[in-house]
Amino acid sequence: MYMIFLKKKQMKSNRFLKKGYTTGSCAAAAAKAAVMTVLNDEIVITTQITLPKGESISIDITDTQIDGDSVTAQLKSTAVTIPT
Repeated sequence: MYMIFLKKKQMKSNRFLKKGYTTGSCAAAAAKAAVMTVLNDEIVITTQITLPKGESISIDITDTQIDGDSVTAQLKSTAVTIPT
């Protein structure tokens, strides 16, 4: 799994930072994987998205469900807490 950290959030009470994929990045990757599955008639296991600053990242898709005319793609978003 790629360890790419896109978001830093400081918690005021205990001064820890959290790093992980943003909600928007996860949603974009899952949506792209679902669309690519429909267009290519092939399940996507990794997808690339481009961040607003122009950097490309790869995100692993953990599960894809095809049900008639609909496709659902899922990924696992993790956050790591590190002391400052």
